[in-house]
Amino acid sequence: MRTNIVILLVMAAYFTLADIAYAVWTYIDGGAVEPIGTAAMALLVILAIFIAFYLYSGMRRTATLPEDRLDANIEDEPGEMGFFSPWSWWPFMIGASAAVAFAGLAVGWSSVSRTNVPSLRQNTCTRHWQKS
Repeated sequence: MRTNIVILLVMAAYFTLADIAYAVWTYIDGGAVEPIGTAAMALLVILAIFIAFYLYSGMRRTATLPEDRLDANIEDEPGEMGFFSPWSWWPFMIGASAAVAFAGLAVGWSSVSRTNVPSLRQNTCTRHWQKS
């Protein structure tokens, strides 16, 4: 867990530097700081720090994990964590439903965006009248 915390804090530091560089770059290039990308990268920093803090607070409350000890063996790892029925069809059905839902969003969004563009509707109507 300690390694995960360090990795997340390194990620937070990197995203902080990248956010500052992005803000400076967009200011130099366009004369103003681009707010969406800068805010998105700032949220990445906050997310990495939140997860690192959560892992740190969990690490303080629990015993030392075998991954954190230098003298640990593979046998020290706990065995099976739970029972998962291998014959259940529910994971497949939920995955298929999610795939259909996301495909419907993708296809529906692209079809809606094409029909709402005035230039596309005008060109379609113009072509239709030219054929007649």
